[in-house]
Amino acid sequence: MAGWALSTVVSEAFLNAIAAEGVGDGVEVAGFRQAFNLPMLGALDLGVDLRIVEVSFGMHAHHGDRLHAVIRASGFVHLHGDTPMPAFPGAAHVRGEVLVRPRIERFADGTFVAVLDLRDSELMGMALEGIDGIETDADAVAQMGQMLFAAVGGELFSGLAAELGTVGLELDDEHAAFLDELGVAVGPAEIEMHDGAMTVGLPSNLGVSGHAEAERPGGNGLAVAIAAGSLTALINRLVSDSLGMAIPADLDVTASEGRVGGRMRNQRLVDSPLLPDLRPAVRTTVRPRLVDGSIELSLREAWLELPLVPAPINRLNRWIGGVASRAPLSVSIPAQAELPVRPGSDAALRVEVTDLSIRPDGIALVIDASL
Repeated sequence: MAGWALSTVVSEAFLNAIAAEGVGDGVEVAGFRQAFNLPMLGALDLGVDLRIVEVSFGMHAHHGDRLHAVIRASGFVHLHGDTPMPAFPGAAHVRGEVLVRPRIERFADGTFVAVLDLRDSELMGMALEGIDGIETDADAVAQMGQMLFAAVGGELFSGLAAELGTVGLELDDEHAAFLDELGVAVGPAEIEMHDGAMTVGLPSNLGVSGHAEAERPGGNGLAVAIAAGSLTALINRLVSDSLGMAIPADLDVTASEGRVGGRMRNQRLVDSPLLPDLRPAVRTTVRPRLVDGSIELSLREAWLELPLVPAPINRLNRWIGGVASRAPLSVSIPAQAELPVRPGSDAALRVEVTDLSIRPDGIALVIDASL
């Protein structure tokens, strides 16, 4: 298995909270019309106008890399032409259950998608849950309605799925450029389904060190991991965004057990492998940890690394720089933030880092999220 540059573990509760926000008060679906031939009822010409009122997902290991989706809709079923079946007195409430495979992929043109395509789903069943104006399933109209949906539910869902198409996140090359910086390779993500959670791993390009493997979160959260080789690009982007400009230096970041190392050097005037790199560097070691709802970054070492000197001199510089750990040199940043659910969305996702671990393969975060 190729290493992952970035991975996330999404809990079932978190995905369902996002789905509930997306559905809101309901999603209108364009009406469609289909004709059927049924035993005893003969030719039926149905017009269907539905509104999606609920979408929920189940994550189960025995479904492989597919989600179990339950879609509930309410609306009207119109019978056109001559038919022995009586008209429904009110709105019908239907439930469809499908297995759908998430499509998460980075493309060569720079775009990225993370979508569910209901057109490629496998229908497990479709049922009529009730009809307004009918209080008992023993009613003849309800019985005929159940028979109708048992017979043509698959075709009706195909029409519904065609109208819905794909749902999810699609990023153009500009908004997905950060994936290149993190070393994410072109190709599909690796998806692993567990009971109550789903792991998504974005494969890394050759030469990206480490493996981003997120831990299973609890409750309503998700976990994120970043490979050690992707940290330099991530930190450079965060610093540049904070300053509003690219930093005028080369900043390299590494990870070790419980600590993050940094090396800052001036930019090379001539970038040629034929010339030796004689730039001095400022080296630091920082210990990140969670303290009272904040992420505390505590400086543990700071020293000057010189080129063309015996190694013991640089080791002495580092030992002297370790004195920095005795001084209260630290900065705290909030562990909570509000983020848009997706680009262009007005809905805010409140996130809080509840666990932070640093290891040689990279950094892993557990995040509690709520809408």
